[in-house]
Amino acid sequence: MDSFTSWRLKLCVTRIPPTVSAIVAEILQQFDSPFLVGDNDLMLSATAGPTALSVLDTIVADDLCANAERMGTRLMDGLRTRLAGLQSVVEVRGRGLMVGIELREPCTELMSAALARGLLINVTADSVIRLLPPLIIGAAEIDQIVATLGELIEAREHACANPG
Repeated sequence: MDSFTSWRLKLCVTRIPPTVSAIVAEILQQFDSPFLVGDNDLMLSATAGPTALSVLDTIVADDLCANAERMGTRLMDGLRTRLAGLQSVVEVRGRGLMVGIELREPCTELMSAALARGLLINVTADSVIRLLPPLIIGAAEIDQIVATLGELIEAREHACANPG
C-alpha cells in the first residue's frame, strides 16, 4: 500500500466524512507525497498526521463548516447593507468566510487604519479588501467587522469627496 492510500484509510478510519476524506486525498495527490517517505518524513508524519486529523475532527465535531457558511452570509449581507449607496464600493463578494470588498480606488492605507481599530485586514490588487476571519468566529465579531469597516470606508469616501 502506498503512503497516499495509507493516509486515505486513516482518514476513513477516524470517522472523517467521505467528502472530507476525498478532498484531503485529492489535495495530497497534487504533491509528491513527501509525507511517509524517508526517516525525516516518517517523523513528520507521526506528529503532523495526528495533528491534522485532530484538526479535522474538531472541524467536524464543532460543525465549523456550517458556522463558516452562516457567518459568511451574515458578513456579506451586513457589508452589503452597511456599504449600500457608497460610490467607492464596486462590490462585496465571497464564499463562506472568504470575503472581498472591491473599491474603485486603491485603498492600501485602510490596512493601518483598520489595525489601529483592532481589525486585521489585507488589501490585494490595490483596491480589494480581503477578509479571512477564523472558522470559529461568532455573530458579535462579525457585527464588529461590519461596523468598523463601514465606518472606515465611509470616512475614506467622505475624505476623498471633500479634500482639504
